[in-house]
Amino acid sequence: MTPSMFQFYPVCFRYIFELQHKSRVERRHQKEKEMITILGRSKRNVFGFEASGEISESDIQGVAAQLDEAIKAHGKISWLFVMKTAKYTSLRAMYEDMMWLLKNIKHFDRMAIVGDKKWEKLLIKADGLVFGEKYFDISQLDDAWKYVEGDPKQ
Repeated sequence: MTPSMFQFYPVCFRYIFELQHKSRVERRHQKEKEMITILGRSKRNVFGFEASGEISESDIQGVAAQLDEAIKAHGKISWLFVMKTAKYTSLRAMYEDMMWLLKNIKHFDRMAIVGDKKWEKLLIKADGLVFGEKYFDISQLDDAWKYVEGDPKQ
């Protein structure tokens, strides 16, 4: 006895629904993984970050807490930030980030922004006049690390 089409369709639809649901869950978990990552070359008072995906207020607060500890321990810190396809989840997250940076700017020694877009380069050059960041192309990541690590040639 062969199953009729009416018995077969519900099985197909259920299978498709489960695949779509699994795909949504995997995408959500992938997004949860994509946020601010502290890079492995970070040490003592030198930090590297890479941001991708959606950056929330809690992401900012978590990184800020780690950096606050480093500031307490060392007085001044240096950092680099690799700009990926990151975006804030809310204006509040952006506000938290900017306020923490402004509050702690006196504790920053060297700051490097690493990216690959012309508008980023122009923005950082203008911003660097006030805050002192230095822009590096993604192909110069090693040079950016040397800069924040205090290499006088950089």
